[in-house]
Amino acid sequence: MSRLGTLRAVISLCDLSTILCEETPHYAGESFPKQETDSAPCTVLEVLPDEEEPDRRAGFYLLDKQPSQI
Repeated sequence: MSRLGTLRAVISLCDLSTILCEETPHYAGESFPKQETDSAPCTVLEVLPDEEEPDRRAGFYLLDKQPSQI
């Protein structure tokens, strides 16, 4: 049986920049991505409009790692 859960955390822009530099996030768009219940665990990051930078647009990003692996 697979489990689908949500863990929410707030991280600083500095930490977000570090994560986005070390990992290869996949831009998922401006809406929270839908996942199947049997999907592999992943991390979803949201960049707010006031956090945008030239190399980081607002929206949601998927990382293929679980939060505990980051």
